Amino acid sequence: MRIQKLTERTTIFTIFEACEGFDLHLQLIQGKHRNYLIDTGLGDKSLEPIFEHLKDSTKELIVINTHHHYDHIWGNLCFKDHTIIGHRSILEAIKTDWQRATTQFIEWKQGNIEMVLPNLVFDERMMYVDDGIEIFYAPGHAGCDIAIYDAVDRTLNVGDNIGDTPEELVPSLVCDEEIYKASLALYETYDAKYVISGHNHIMDKCVFQEIRECLSK
Repeated sequence: MRIQKLTERTTIFTIFEACEGFDLHLQLIQGKHRNYLIDTGLGDKSLEPIFEHLKDSTKELIVINTHHHYDHIWGNLCFKDHTIIGHRSILEAIKTDWQRATTQFIEWKQGNIEMVLPNLVFDERMMYVDDGIEIFYAPGHAGCDIAIYDAVDRTLNVGDNIGDTPEELVPSLVCDEEIYKASLALYETYDAKYVISGHNHIMDKCVFQEIRECLSK
């Protein structure tokens, strides 16, 4: 695992070749009042470096699932007593996909896994104003996709709404392409310096125009 301090508040934990050969990025934002973990990886063992990193912190830990796919939720079992946030549609998506995912991708699990659903859901957006954190719905890759913007350090995490490699910037989509384009336009309204996704390199907001150009070809 690589641990990268990206900004004053954000640390990126990268699990190499974690799922289907792709790296997996988990983002930890250490806000003034709370800590925020974006996605929970592949099981309890994949989270051990994050727990070590936070061992001296007394702040509340908020967990956020960007969407329902296995590599973003299998570590939820470690956070049964924490707030876990997701879009309203993630609840049914996790339940519907659990059996398929745990059969098809079980070789990628790291330690124990258990189906633990988000316990705080929203429709369009929610905010932790005192920490400068905004969480909003932006469908595309999975349908239940959300993004997280840190206005203090100007990081924008878009989950898997960017493709897995620099050569394939457009992700697979379950929604209509026009809906995805609307999500791209929404991203561009934020003053993001760093754009973080589940598997690709850390980029800047120019990537959204690059994706739009790829879609038009």
